[in-house]
Amino acid sequence: MRTQHTGKTYVTYATYALLAKWRGLVEWTIPNTDMRSLHENGVLKVNLQDNFVAHWDEIRKKTSEKWKAYLPFALATPEQRFVDTTLSFEIPLTD
Repeated sequence: MRTQHTGKTYVTYATYALLAKWRGLVEWTIPNTDMRSLHENGVLKVNLQDNFVAHWDEIRKKTSEKWKAYLPFALATPEQRFVDTTLSFEIPLTD
């Protein structure tokens, strides 16, 4: 009997890697002017609509790229196996 591999285990591991490391994978930065204000005043107010939601497509794209780069490590697999891999996730943001 021949076993057919569908990749369910790898998909599960890849999803786990995303969920376990999402904070390090999400590419969102606070502008230097805001960081200076935080340093000087000890408080920072962030408008999530302007600084996060408005840039969500770019953040999602960069996060997908970092996730793909992290996969060889997470799956203990050579990088070459992911050369033709495309990763994307859809998480709609609503008001």
